[in-house]
Amino acid sequence: MLDREAALHKGGGKPTDPFAAYLGQLNLGWVILAARDAEAKGALERNHRFIHGNFEAGRRFANPADFRHQLDLWLGRTNNRKHRTTKQVIDEHFKEEAASMRPLPKNLPDTDHRQVIRVPAQPYFRFDTNDYSLDPRLVGKRVELRASQGLDHRDRARNRQDGLPPPKKSSPAASPSPTRPTRTCSTR
Repeated sequence: MLDREAALHKGGGKPTDPFAAYLGQLNLGWVILAARDAEAKGALERNHRFIHGNFEAGRRFANPADFRHQLDLWLGRTNNRKHRTTKQVIDEHFKEEAASMRPLPKNLPDTDHRQVIRVPAQPYFRFDTNDYSLDPRLVGKRVELRASQGLDHRDRARNRQDGLPPPKKSSPAASPSPTRPTRTCSTR
């Protein structure tokens, strides 16, 4: 079930082309909620409120890996209780449901974040609250910024036309780690 977000819904209950392609690669369908259907939207958002109010409130997270670790521990406790409506233990119900699910495809769809910018006179760009410097020779050129959640990638920059070296980072905190997205910059 999906809310009517512009990135996912192009109108008339149909998904946008990129979202439909993404779902097609995963062999999934979609249900886009009707406009002004508060009851359906409430059912969708109830899960978000439950996790926000019962898990996130009052906790601190060092990084995304710490968030995932704490969430896994919390879910281990909460999913062993009986659900109030279905009267089933959540973990047992999920194991039954998981047996009927198809496996994910071997080649997962590309989920990298991409953005094309024209490099300004001050060759810096901001991504994920970090500032990065670019080679001054890229000023005025269009470059593609790409962020990935890959764990085995390294920061790199390519200029396919000029073979420019990788950009220097303006912040040591921007170095890659398993919990930070990798960044790629190349001209289009």
